[in-house]
Amino acid sequence: MKKHHFQIIVGVLVFWIVAALLALLIYQPKKEFVIKISNPQTGESECTIALDNTRVQFDEILNQFNKRPDNVKTVLMIHADSEVDHQQIVRVMDIAKQAGIEYIRVAVGRNR
Repeated sequence: MKKHHFQIIVGVLVFWIVAALLALLIYQPKKEFVIKISNPQTGESECTIALDNTRVQFDEILNQFNKRPDNVKTVLMIHADSEVDHQQIVRVMDIAKQAGIEYIRVAVGRNR
């Protein structure tokens, strides 16, 4: 009888250890960047770019992307006004690729 209880306990422990290891392998921390590209303000020639609600210039974006930890899955979400020059969107995507960001989503419409 004792042997039977021991086998059940060992079986349950093995099950939970395997489940925990699988969860660690499957789960990967995620960092999401959000860039909003808006039409140029009156009197300005370039569009307005905000990274996580902070206004940035193109040359600052790569440095911000590179500050992320190496062991996280990174997602970039680009929100762009419908009339933004598409080259600006492609430029942000190129910078993201340069930083090693593999997951990029783009939404075009009116920024809020």
